[in-house]
Amino acid sequence: MENLFFTRFQNLCRRNGTTVNAVGRIVGASSGSITAWKQGTEPRPSMVLKIAEYFGVTSDYLLGLDEKPADVLDQVDVAWYGQFQELTEEQKDIIRDMVAVMRKRKGD
Repeated sequence: MENLFFTRFQNLCRRNGTTVNAVGRIVGASSGSITAWKQGTEPRPSMVLKIAEYFGVTSDYLLGLDEKPADVLDQVDVAWYGQFQELTEEQKDIIRDMVAVMRKRKGD
């Protein structure tokens, strides 16, 4: 039986020029977990959600419950999200504040 989760995870990585191990590090998955997924174990729901958010797809798509990757982000958005996740919490807060200011200015 095909392991849809790992196949889709691996394909999304390839399409976005990254690897399962690189994405795993970003979302907090151990190399042992990734090996288990490759062998057919499904990840915890919280991890599926993190990976889905990283790629801009639904968790249902990753798990094989949807055929199409709904709302796939473009590669620039995916790269930005990956870079954002690597920042410290303090740096993330600064960026969030900047975004809030920009949104407010846009609304004026």
